[in-house]
Amino acid sequence: MHHIPFKGNQALERQSIMKKHLAKSILLLFVLLALACPASAREDCATKAADIIYPAPQQACLGQAARLAGIPNFSAQTDAFTQKAADHMIAAFQILGIKPQAARGNVLQINLLPNTEVRNGAFRDEGYSIEIPASGAPITVRANSETGFIYAALTLGQLVHTGADGAPAIYTGTVDDYPAFAFRGVLEGGYEIWQHENRSDVLRWMGPIKMNYFIYAPKEDPYFRRQWRKPFPQEELDKYREYIAICDEYNIIFAFSMSPALNMEYSSDQEFQTLVAKYRQIQDLGVVHFGIFFDDVLPFLSTPADQARFEHIAEAEALVTNRLLEFLRKNDPSARLFFVPNQYWGWTPTKYWEIISRDLNPEIEIGWTGIDIVSKEITVAHAEKFKETVGRYPAIGDNYSPLYALARREAGLYKTASSFVNNPYDFAEDELAQLSKFVDATVGDYAWNPEGYDPDRSLFEATQRIVGGGEDHTRALLLALRIGYSHRASQIQSAWYKDIKAATETLAQAPAGKLPAQAEALEKKIHTMLARIRELKGIGMNPLMYGQLEPILWKADEMLSTARMALDPATVAKKNPDSLAAEIKNALKM
Repeated sequence: MHHIPFKGNQALERQSIMKKHLAKSILLLFVLLALACPASAREDCATKAADIIYPAPQQACLGQAARLAGIPNFSAQTDAFTQKAADHMIAAFQILGIKPQAARGNVLQINLLPNTEVRNGAFRDEGYSIEIPASGAPITVRANSETGFIYAALTLGQLVHTGADGAPAIYTGTVDDYPAFAFRGVLEGGYEIWQHENRSDVLRWMGPIKMNYFIYAPKEDPYFRRQWRKPFPQEELDKYREYIAICDEYNIIFAFSMSPALNMEYSSDQEFQTLVAKYRQIQDLGVVHFGIFFDDVLPFLSTPADQARFEHIAEAEALVTNRLLEFLRKNDPSARLFFVPNQYWGWTPTKYWEIISRDLNPEIEIGWTGIDIVSKEITVAHAEKFKETVGRYPAIGDNYSPLYALARREAGLYKTASSFVNNPYDFAEDELAQLSKFVDATVGDYAWNPEGYDPDRSLFEATQRIVGGGEDHTRALLLALRIGYSHRASQIQSAWYKDIKAATETLAQAPAGKLPAQAEALEKKIHTMLARIRELKGIGMNPLMYGQLEPILWKADEMLSTARMALDPATVAKKNPDSLAAEIKNALKM
């Protein structure tokens, strides 16, 4: 056996070097994979962001909560952080009674900086980012606009909470957020009209869920359609001033609209000047966005003068709309105008669309409800077909109005349209205005982040914010809506409704001797649910909302009480399982 000096040692050295290189390669691979993984998939994202932040953020990685380090102190290095933005930032921490003070003592440093990402899109840059280290401080907030900082403040207000030990805490991690649709909001456009109190309340509610657009277009407002020539009296103008002031708090755009289509003589310059003067009354209050509606009227030229001037109604509509934008811009070059056509759904090639696509100013957006007046679904393909016919993408003004979440709207629509607003037409009556918040909150969630949107999650989160309470009270309200308002809320996926239904079906199959025990368990469950429903009145819900929910809650209470009586231990033993189950299902209209 010959000894070969150092050969074994050299081999070991080569193996050692190879292992080191392999280890480095594996480490590099893990780093690259970690960077490539979406934030929500990383192990350090221990808290599900969509359960905390509403509307759901585009990108977020939230870790464990940390104690707040002290009193917030703001250090701004950008002019975009205005006093209004500062007020919202202060409010985010005042939720827990934490107030700002000068930078001395135990402070929480909050740095306000320009955002490295610029997302102007079709409108202002509303994006923002937040960085909160594991220690909870300092906090860095980045944005390029006042609105971006306001939205960041709203998100901070959701990250701040009372910790398990009762002390103020904040979820740590990063948020990089921005809206998919530039314009997101509510179109009051039904055949009834909200009164001043409810409309004002809806406007106040929109801002905290990052909706930024409200279109005033109720067809039963006489000044909107039937009396469009009549100037606004002072008391009406004062109401508009109040709406504008409410919107200004969260930088919501108040868009004023009218519909002269019932009886305007389009060829008359005097009629046009009357129309312009009415719009100017609102423009003088500071409104910049406007709409003109030609929907839901017969598409005919009704006067001899119009018939002599125009060959088709579309020519008249396009001319008036183009001139209106021109005159509005004489007062304010930043004025914007959208157009709701007579043919506001579908994409069938017609003479009407041929003229509109040819004549209408390309800067004027066209409102569209999808494939139908009330569309079961709206897809990217639908929007593309509209573009093929009209030559431009639509501004989506949806007519979606169940008491449920927005559904069957394709995630990619934001790539074809800059606007997504919804007309909750089934809640156009003033006594139902508050109920529109359920569906419209989910519209705001979808329009902010369509790719991350989930209807049932969105409705639950929206309901929890409407309730103002915990998860059990949220489940209680969803159950009450599901059974007490079933003609409009049948799509609600109520966990408690499913529990009762499953327990009732099990009851129907109860073996001999087991019925009393199973009935008792279900009775106790319904008793607890009833208690949570009855507590809804005293947990701080918006009084206007509670007032409109109260008849539904009473009905649900009555139905559950009837089901509970059927489970009375004194009578259960005399019933067979099938008949008892049928009695419960009948009481709850299952």
